[in-house]
Amino acid sequence: MKFLSRFALLALTLFAGVAAHATTFTFSYTFNSAAWFDIQPHTVITGTFHGTASGNLIDDLSNISVFENGVAFAGNANLFSSYVNSDGSVTLFAGVASFDGMQNNFNFTDGQNNDFFMGPDQYQGGMYAAYFLMHPRSLYAIDVDTAGIQGPAPANWTITAQDTDSVVPEPGTIALLAGGLAMLALRTRHRNLMPIGC
Repeated sequence: MKFLSRFALLALTLFAGVAAHATTFTFSYTFNSAAWFDIQPHTVITGTFHGTASGNLIDDLSNISVFENGVAFAGNANLFSSYVNSDGSVTLFAGVASFDGMQNNFNFTDGQNNDFFMGPDQYQGGMYAAYFLMHPRSLYAIDVDTAGIQGPAPANWTITAQDTDSVVPEPGTIALLAGGLAMLALRTRHRNLMPIGC
């Protein structure tokens, strides 16, 4: 009986450890105006992604979906993110969001037509946010918050956590746990059936 109790405790610990802890975030960014050609003024970018929050920062961004004025980017939920390094180089499949918007550093893209970028302005300092439509090659909306000019970028950014630490075990985890419990039951039954003195 002691062995069964220990096994059950171990199984629960393992189950809790391998269960998926995912947080879904919804975000929104509103451009005050289109800086170039007055195309699409007041563009609103919305979307969702999964990520891991630590203090003000959110990383491990995945399952990214982005909408421009309600119209979905191509390849939603399969978009990828990149990160701009201090030397201006880009790290693919990385990206960081922040609750206050001031530490955002990501580019959500479908790799072909659409990009939504929020991050550091490598040339003027401060924050930079842009939505690009690459075909035709025109810049739809751009906002800049430089060190000397308080622009709209942080104020127009909102992000909300939809669910936290939702424990959803993988099918393989359930199968492994069930198999272990079945083996334990067989072993216990076998020991109970053994003649005394064996």
